[in-house]
Amino acid sequence: MENVVQQTIDYDQFNFIENNREQSQGHIWALKEAFTTVGNLTRVQPILVNERFDIIDGQHRFTAARELGEPIFYTVVPGLGINEARSMNILHRAWAVEDFARSYALGGNSNYQKYLQLKEDYGFNHSTLLNYIHNSDTKGIFAEFRVGDFVIPDESVVRQRLDILAVVAEITPLAKNKPFAIAILKASQVDGFSVKQLIKKLTLHGNLLYRMSNLGDNARMIEDIYNHGLREDNRLRLY
Repeated sequence: MENVVQQTIDYDQFNFIENNREQSQGHIWALKEAFTTVGNLTRVQPILVNERFDIIDGQHRFTAARELGEPIFYTVVPGLGINEARSMNILHRAWAVEDFARSYALGGNSNYQKYLQLKEDYGFNHSTLLNYIHNSDTKGIFAEFRVGDFVIPDESVVRQRLDILAVVAEITPLAKNKPFAIAILKASQVDGFSVKQLIKKLTLHGNLLYRMSNLGDNARMIEDIYNHGLREDNRLRLY
């Protein structure tokens, strides 16, 4: 019966959409607490399913109710799928970038599959990864990432960039700081740049490293450390 609220305790008839976002255990715990204080939340806000009983909206409420042995109140709307699930969930707990990445990756998008592999391999945050993937040209890329239009131009080149930052990260935790990471990226693309020289100078003069809040200050700091003790004709210029 379409658009009619029904109820059941047959939890097994419901399905989770494979490429929906992963569930948050913390969110489920909070909902279970709400169940004990205000009652069955699916009665107030029924979960939404399609004709195959795929859960489009309300997978956290469903799980909380199931774990508490509460009946499921639900509404069937045929024809809905993962696109509607993404849109509906945005109205509730906001999707994290990992939610979008996993959803598109599970849906077969190779760019998001590569993104998740890069994140696992290197461990840098989302913003830093996008800067390294698109060589600091991130205009519009954050929005594109959420709507499924994200593209990795050349994974091998991206890995070459990230390999440098990974080596720097073994020397200083500042590599996890986005402005510092971007400054390293820019330095690595200057003619005559030497990774070996950078690592040597960062190791020898780590006492000159400080956390800076903007790209310009980080670039100047890296330039000063890289050029420490070098002749004028061997110096790196970032400006």
